[in-house]
Amino acid sequence: MKSTSFDQAVDKIVSRNRCYDAEAYYFVRDALDFSLERLIRQEGGMGRHLKGQELLKGVVDYALKEYGPLAWTVLSSWNIKKDIDVGHVVYNLIDEEVFSKSDSDSFHDFDQSMNMKELLEAPFKPNPSSEK
Repeated sequence: MKSTSFDQAVDKIVSRNRCYDAEAYYFVRDALDFSLERLIRQEGGMGRHLKGQELLKGVVDYALKEYGPLAWTVLSSWNIKKDIDVGHVVYNLIDEEVFSKSDSDSFHDFDQSMNMKELLEAPFKPNPSSEK
């Protein structure tokens, strides 16, 4: 079920800036939840604030889990093509006070020069060494 305040925030963001599809915002929220749940499991039940790089890894992993070989196609259809695009979505949500940030967080945490296309397509490409 979608949160009404989240829905309203996304509507507001998309109405003033159509750079990213509304679904991109829902996806990033779900990827954040996925990443936090994984972190809690890894750290024995202790949650904490995610860093930008951790969220980026979670975005890739969640996209692969949810969309498999279509992950790149789906994310790029929402205009999420680079790590910095995730940063724009996150900071738009921060500006609407839906997401929070710590004093050490920076928009530049999302500028990791990740090749999203490669990361999302690589698991599905044939391995040339195994074709012998």
